[in-house]
Amino acid sequence: MPRPWRDLVAAGLALGLALLPSAALADQPGTGDPDPSAQGASGPRAVDDAVLRWGLNDESNNRAFAPGTINFLSAGKVPDPGRGGTIMPASGWSARTGDVAVEKWDGSAYRPATWAGLRTDATGAAIGGGRFSGHQLVFSGGEGTIDAATGDATISWDGDASVVYYSGMAFFYLSDPELVVEDGVGQVTAELGGFASSMEDLTAWGPVAPERVVVADLGRVDLGSAQEEAGGFTATPAYDGVQVTGVPQVRPYGSFPQSFVDFQRTTGTAAYWYSSGGSADPYKKASPMTVSWAGADVTPPPTPGPAPLDPIENPVVQPPRPSATTPTTSSAGRRSGAAAPGAPAANLAPPADAARAAARGELVQTRPVSTLLPLPPTASERSRDALWWWLAAALTGLAALVVTGSSVAASRTSRPSPEAAPRRG
Repeated sequence: MPRPWRDLVAAGLALGLALLPSAALADQPGTGDPDPSAQGASGPRAVDDAVLRWGLNDESNNRAFAPGTINFLSAGKVPDPGRGGTIMPASGWSARTGDVAVEKWDGSAYRPATWAGLRTDATGAAIGGGRFSGHQLVFSGGEGTIDAATGDATISWDGDASVVYYSGMAFFYLSDPELVVEDGVGQVTAELGGFASSMEDLTAWGPVAPERVVVADLGRVDLGSAQEEAGGFTATPAYDGVQVTGVPQVRPYGSFPQSFVDFQRTTGTAAYWYSSGGSADPYKKASPMTVSWAGADVTPPPTPGPAPLDPIENPVVQPPRPSATTPTTSSAGRRSGAAAPGAPAANLAPPADAARAAARGELVQTRPVSTLLPLPPTASERSRDALWWWLAAALTGLAALVVTGSSVAASRTSRPSPEAAPRRG
């Protein structure tokens, strides 16, 4: 073979040998260009459909202490009544406004809330006495990033809700919540606003400047694994054992976050968010909060609260009833039969019925039996009384005659006789 050809063949073999290792390496798995999808799975990923659910606490779904009023949740900002002590009408309430909704647990699932349902529990029974309406605020369309590998996340929601107490006599706004998770520990903040009110002075009313505060300290949360597209968690915010300052808190300690309670001092409802020693303390504990994304359904049913209280019915012992009907005088002046002693007046409820009505949240006027007017005397009693009056009058007359006779006799004895009179001469 001529030399030029030998040189050309040698150069081709050398080039082939040089390219061979590169081609072999290219065929090995994991040594080529990285897969974009695999690269994204191990780092932060964006979400734009996150959902936040929270009912705050049982007291926010309970019957209020003022007669006929309740505590409830509303989507959007309820209108300013312009003065204190005002009951909010149904027209001021909303089940959905924008990306914020109110939903109610019906025993099997959460459904859109209704105005009438604010006063009943999942079974339809009236709230109060350990029964709650079971509503939640639902914020949708949350946007942010989640890094399950590092345990970090930031999700923000845009929207307004209202937490209404005493049917509108006091309320505040909860707007634009944000979840921040760092190293697996979560916290939720929100902007609170509303109006200042007072339980001592119902006429007090005035706007409160909005303020971003911590509404829930979630502790450690599980963001799932980096390979999961959908996910979420449910966490119960800290309450038991939390101590705050600036308010008369009592043992056993429990409270919402300090900045949350500080804001509520301006609205006049701070005592509903920490252990104050009142009968509603068991209902103030923070309810579980749920956050989910990518369509995951991680919403648990409501946590059972304290057992409903049974109505208290004390036995009522009635005084003995007379065998005969006692005549009384009616408004027209005619004689008519009167109720027996111990029977309640027509416009008053018996104590046992009043206890049952109170358990249902109704106000019923009652009056002790001892305050009832005595019955008129019977005919025999009147005859017996008349006889005693006649005897007393006769004895009084006889005594007067005896006294008069004695006085006359004494005057005659003391007068001098004519024979004893001195003579003149």
